[in-house]
Amino acid sequence: FVALMESGDTAIRHAAQLAHGRTLIATGSYQAALATLDGLEGPEVDAMRAAAYAGLGDLAAALPLLDSAIARKDLTLPWDSTLAGIGRVDPALASQYTTAVAALPGLPVETRDRLLDADGMRLLAGNPDAGLARLAEAGSADPVTDASLIARLHVAQYLLAQADTFAGLEAARPGLTSLSEVGGPSSIQAIRYLRVMDRLRGFTDSISPSVPQGDLATFVMAESVRDGLPAPGIAAQLFATLAAWWPASPYAPKALLALAALQPASAASIFEGLECDYPDSPYLLLVAGNVTPAVLALEDSLRVYSVGAPPAAGGARRAPAAGARAGQTPRDELK
Repeated sequence: FVALMESGDTAIRHAAQLAHGRTLIATGSYQAALATLDGLEGPEVDAMRAAAYAGLGDLAAALPLLDSAIARKDLTLPWDSTLAGIGRVDPALASQYTTAVAALPGLPVETRDRLLDADGMRLLAGNPDAGLARLAEAGSADPVTDASLIARLHVAQYLLAQADTFAGLEAARPGLTSLSEVGGPSSIQAIRYLRVMDRLRGFTDSISPSVPQGDLATFVMAESVRDGLPAPGIAAQLFATLAAWWPASPYAPKALLALAALQPASAASIFEGLECDYPDSPYLLLVAGNVTPAVLALEDSLRVYSVGAPPAAGGARRAPAAGARAGQTPRDELK
């Protein structure tokens, strides 16, 4: 395109400018796009300038051009990135424009629902009620689109993230159950969430400080929630519960390390407590870079428990294989 922009043929030169400007906008090079489009006129150029100004957050320059594009029912403008640019400056204003764009005749339903979903996600941070309402609007689309299913999943993920009790997670169950029945990627993710929630429900009904190997069960459950649900608050509670109910467990330090990762603001005080209460823990040595036989044995026992394999004879925690040297197990397996 740059070479063609030097052409002596006006038509070729202008076509190359348009194509190059469109490419620059698509890659986020908004200032360069405006420079490339300099000197060109027409509705298509105005639409591209609107997208570039919105990307730069220059609403004063973008909004008149966007109003003109909506008035002429322009579907060529990259509305998703344009609305995202407005949303970085003023989410409420971006939502107003989303409503207008979603009503444009001829807009593909998949595009419409994708714009509504993106708008809902922008609104969640500052206005959760409005964000959830927008996501519900996208999720209720008829006919159903991939974007509408994603919007329904986003609602469930928000409810999971906001939960501060085990019972609070259940607010997401009806939506996840409905979503699990329709098929597709969003449905598969909903099924994964439901499986973890079902395991957690069984765990909470059966666990107590007196349960044998309750520390192992709690750690495995905490990891499942941390890695399988967008509910970091619940995972943090489980890790904290292990340290509180089984303070003598060799896995209590590991649980506290996981808790520190989930709660960075409290990490310093958690590490201070670890160094005071568990100075000789193999897990603290591991953090310092020392992979000891003791930590390998602990990790082996945890792995055996988590997969349901039979324990070593007599229920003892297995030691490393004969001849194994500290550090032979990859660090990634010990994270």
